[in-house]
Amino acid sequence: MSKRTLVRVLLGLLAFSLTIRFAASGGRASKALAALSSSELVARIATGYYGPLETPEPAAAPEYDYPPESAAPPSPLPAAKLPARVLKGDGAGKPKPPAASSVDLLNKTSYEPDVAALLAEGPGFSLAAEGPQILIVHTHGSEAYSGSDGSRSTDPSQGVVRVGDVLAGELAARGFSVLHDRTMYDLPTYSGSYARSLEAVESALEKYPELTVVIDLHRDSVTLADGTKWRSAYGGDSSQVMLIATNGENGLEHPNWLENFRFALRLQAAMEEKFPGLARPLVLSGERYNQHAAPGCLILEVGTDGNSLAEAEAAARSFADAAADVLDGMR
Repeated sequence: MSKRTLVRVLLGLLAFSLTIRFAASGGRASKALAALSSSELVARIATGYYGPLETPEPAAAPEYDYPPESAAPPSPLPAAKLPARVLKGDGAGKPKPPAASSVDLLNKTSYEPDVAALLAEGPGFSLAAEGPQILIVHTHGSEAYSGSDGSRSTDPSQGVVRVGDVLAGELAARGFSVLHDRTMYDLPTYSGSYARSLEAVESALEKYPELTVVIDLHRDSVTLADGTKWRSAYGGDSSQVMLIATNGENGLEHPNWLENFRFALRLQAAMEEKFPGLARPLVLSGERYNQHAAPGCLILEVGTDGNSLAEAEAAARSFADAAADVLDGMR
């Protein structure tokens, strides 16, 4: 221990002793030191720092870490209803141009994308002129929203299946041919849900080979360190959404993944142009999540289990509005 450090430690102990004596005396000295705890004073003397104490601002949103396809189901949440913490997106911002600078990307892979070039290239596939164009499925169809027991429900009207109904209706109203598979593929067991949903998607593609867009609609779940559920928010009455694209670098074959990724980039840019703050960062994952099945196959996370069903429905309507601008250019 250096002499300087030893002196600081001794001064710290002396300060601690004096603080205790002043506090016990009840005089003016104790009042002067009332705002400064003895432990804080000791720490300041020992470290030689006497400046203001600063508390770092909380992060704007928790970093997303989506589980691998083989992951076990999430643990049931306790019966007690935890408070929701709101981290808002900027629903009042001015539209941004659909450029690389408008795409917020959370890259979980070793691939380093040239976002501007990929946006300029476009998806690389088109929508069929006739027959079904879009399929909506739910690999984890029992995912539900705040107010549901354990954030899961077998009632399709209480979770992501209901949100899928809204999304299908909004896209159909804009002139697109949509199929909505309302099956809950995480029932009766969570394990194997991706295998079961893939079988359903492949069956649909065999029947309708013209299908190019497959949206696997989920609901996110983020529990913060203090035990609160994170509630994504856009504007006053809507959740946010999040797109997930994959490249399969973790081991599953996914040779044409760039088509999916370019499509996701276009959707992300369209949301930022029309509804700034609606979209959370676009995730590029090293998993596959059945996205090899079709060139426009993506995961769409609508809200979290800290959001209400009504907020998720509102987000689905906004997403449909932005997505329609991209899909119209692919007819």
